[in-house]
Amino acid sequence: MLKQAGNQSFRPFISFAQKSLFNRQITGNHWIFARFKFYPLNKIVNYNHFHSSSCQSEAKNFYKQFEGDISDPPPKGPFDIDLGALKSSYLRKMKTLHPDVAQGKDAALAQRDSAELSKAYNTLKAPLTRAEYILQLQGINPVSEDISNSDPEFLMEIMDVHENISASRDSPEKLLQLSQENQGRKVQEINEIRKAMESSNWDSALLYVNRLRYWNTIDKILHDL
Repeated sequence: MLKQAGNQSFRPFISFAQKSLFNRQITGNHWIFARFKFYPLNKIVNYNHFHSSSCQSEAKNFYKQFEGDISDPPPKGPFDIDLGALKSSYLRKMKTLHPDVAQGKDAALAQRDSAELSKAYNTLKAPLTRAEYILQLQGINPVSEDISNSDPEFLMEIMDVHENISASRDSPEKLLQLSQENQGRKVQEINEIRKAMESSNWDSALLYVNRLRYWNTIDKILHDL
């Protein structure tokens, strides 16, 4: 159940959030303070996006769907992708799956291949979902990291950011500044993900992927204000 803060002081809810974040016995989940509400992290993350390792092994490798047009994933290749080449490859391949072109091919099969290609494209084009997918290729659950144990200072920083957002709701200038600051945080996390993955430091990569997910949530909150 979501806890509504209403017009009461922000501080008591920071205390509640701290208990929720650092005491799994209270909530059993990670919580994020968003627009005067507490949301468990597992309500924000789309768990349906992630497959079990057995299901993933049966699905087409997203990178192989664009083989020859983009580089291999880390650690063999770089984390960054040529987004222009990715988009061109996607559009070219989608044309071959159009009913007017794919004559003689089963319509249901063509539709399935089209859906798989779109999912691969949308996953690889964004840094967060690309990083999550690369972790999956390594057999790592991208949402398994317990930040409350591994990085409590980061969670305190998150709560400070939420407090700043709450205090700036009526100031477009301050909200713009907070948004720009958050973009800087995201760039920093992506840089750390890049270094960790390209050096096969998967524990660090998992930590920074989860941090980036939090900052992406901050982006959504600021966008909705």
